Amino acid sequence: MGADRLDAILEATRERVAALRPRMRELERQAAEAPEPRPFERIVAARHVGVIAEVKRRSPSTGAIRE
Repeated sequence: MGADRLDAILEATRERVAALRPRMRELERQAAEAPEPRPFERIVAARHVGVIAEVKRRSPSTGAIRE
């Protein structure tokens, strides 16, 4: 790769990063203002735990899981 091509890649990358910076600042602000996450350990240790599950009969890579 020639130096001109590398310079073009570098410039394009700098432009993309500069364009993403305002979005990054907004995401950081939202994260700072977000409520604290629920305490996972306490929820799992609770007497009643809600579960969302999915049962699959076939695997995309191996086919039938159980006949």
